[in-house]
Amino acid sequence: MMGGSAATHASRSEEHPKERQVGEKENRPSVKVPTAAVVAGDLALAEEGAEKKASTRRKIIPANASHRLPTAAPLTEYELQREERIRRNNEALKELKVLDAARTLEAAGAGPGSHPGKRPGAAAGRRRPVQPKAHPTPAPGPARKSRRLRGGLPERVAAGDDEVDDGGLVDLLDGDESRLLTCDEWAAKNGFTPGPTMTGHFAGWVAPAVCTALGIAGNAAEAWAEHGGGAFDRKPPKGESAKEFARGMLKKNPNAYFYRHNMPGEDTWAGDWSEEEITKFVALASASGCGDKWGLFASHIPHRVGYQCSAVYRHVIIPRGLLRDGNFMMTLSGQAQWCRGGRGGD
Repeated sequence: MMGGSAATHASRSEEHPKERQVGEKENRPSVKVPTAAVVAGDLALAEEGAEKKASTRRKIIPANASHRLPTAAPLTEYELQREERIRRNNEALKELKVLDAARTLEAAGAGPGSHPGKRPGAAAGRRRPVQPKAHPTPAPGPARKSRRLRGGLPERVAAGDDEVDDGGLVDLLDGDESRLLTCDEWAAKNGFTPGPTMTGHFAGWVAPAVCTALGIAGNAAEAWAEHGGGAFDRKPPKGESAKEFARGMLKKNPNAYFYRHNMPGEDTWAGDWSEEEITKFVALASASGCGDKWGLFASHIPHRVGYQCSAVYRHVIIPRGLLRDGNFMMTLSGQAQWCRGGRGGD
């Protein structure tokens, strides 16, 4: 038995390769190739299925349905005005031919090698820095010195021209420019007779008519004692202005009140003083003195307050020589300076 099976196996292995391949093909399962009719039938079925699906998804809207497709909302008033402005602007541009000019410039600028970011005709590459022109430095001239710095006098004075009125120029050039003059020296220099001499104090009180009209006491001690007394303090309380503080001191300290205020209901005049006011000032000062307590002094001069009287005394009365005060000295330019304890005499 074994010998017969071995012989059979040997005979099969010796078969031709082509015969063996034919046998393998015959043993494979058969595959049907679809024909053209079968393919056409499948396509028809696929199209029928697609139409059914589309019909199920499609919504049929009846003609009398309540809802409609959305329409564009009407323009607002602002949008209508904006459209009208745009239309008018476009018409104006057409009339002025602005757009044509812009196109012409754009066409002129466009060319070979042009760049939208550069101006027409600009050269490519880095520009050379402009070198400033060299100007020759002039030779320094000789240093000039005035005759005063050289220790001499002006030519006309050195030549002996004594009749020239220099207005005090020689004093300024030949002497100390900061030199001060007494009121008497100032009067002699300017050729006028000086007025009465002041001691720097006002010896009077509030004008009698004002005391009667406002009910002010007859002297400073009574006024202070009748309205609270206490220690005297010039400074107003913290947070209160000096003017408002003085307003409340009418009957207790009239000097503080009239330094910043006129009588109630009386206007305060501003500006230059009239000659009539200056004459009244000089007459009052000649009788009662002046130099302090300017509020009390001002109560005798209508429409003027204390600080105005102090200013006109320093800037007008003393420079004009109408009154003399040893506490003031005069500059060569005619300004009065406060110099208490100076060499100004009575």
